[in-house]
Amino acid sequence: MAIVISWPPIDEKEDEHDYQKRLKAFEISMLSWLKDEFGDDLALVLRHDDEPFKGLNAGKIHYHWHAFAVKEPGEKFNLHPGFLARSKMDVSRKNRKNLSHDEFMEMFNEGKEAYKRAMIAFQDRFYEKLGKLYGLERKGPCRLRRSRNEQVELEEFVEKELAYPKRLMSDAINLKIESESIKNQAENIKLNAKNEAGEIIKESESNAENIKKNARIESEKIIKNAESLAMDTKEKAWRDAKEITDNAKINATSIIEKAKGLINRLLKEIDELPGGQRIVKWAKTFIKENTKPTIESDITAVNNKLNKVKGVKL
Repeated sequence: MAIVISWPPIDEKEDEHDYQKRLKAFEISMLSWLKDEFGDDLALVLRHDDEPFKGLNAGKIHYHWHAFAVKEPGEKFNLHPGFLARSKMDVSRKNRKNLSHDEFMEMFNEGKEAYKRAMIAFQDRFYEKLGKLYGLERKGPCRLRRSRNEQVELEEFVEKELAYPKRLMSDAINLKIESESIKNQAENIKLNAKNEAGEIIKESESNAENIKKNARIESEKIIKNAESLAMDTKEKAWRDAKEITDNAKINATSIIEKAKGLINRLLKEIDELPGGQRIVKWAKTFIKENTKPTIESDITAVNNKLNKVKGVKL
């Protein structure tokens, strides 16, 4: 006899560690219950953890156990509770001849009901002794009775319908990951650009500082050279001006002396002329009154006076 015992899929909000802890605790209790039910006839229990659910829980692992109970050769097979209950209603082929069709069908139907009651009682024992201790429900979704082909087609259809939103979700997650990657690349590019800009700015500032420093040094040299040239020009100008002034003074003194000698000679000559004493007296008075007369004006004035005296010209 083979029994299949299933464990529900992990809940979306449940931690994987807690889920596995509950599963193992259930497994230990289940083995104890099977030993109580079948005793030494329990031969083997296997756990399958490599088969996924189908339908609404498609993709999640469907943990389940296969339990096998075996009778020794020659022993009566009384392991299956449903078969055992129905066997009590069985009629041998020899006795069937003594029953009418209706009587036989009545006993046959009573056997079917006995089978159902025994199997219900079996699952009640499982629930009371084990299932409800681990949050399992006595009655599950109770799928509709369909042929295997119909059930397979339905499960494949449901899986396809569920796969589409999951695929969309997967695509959305991939797009999100890709966008995050692009965002990170953009941030790296931005950071690198910022670092490069900083280096360029730093280098430009350094170059500008060097240019400024060199310009200051050059300007200081130019100013120094200009000041030196200006000082040299100024000194030369002062020397030239002094030389010109000294020469002018010498020339002016020479001219003045010559003019004085000429005037004195003229005055002497005029004094010897008739009426000349009066002119000489006037000339001396004129020279005395004009403290800064120019030589030319004096000579002009003298000539004008001389023109009036016998037409004498200087």
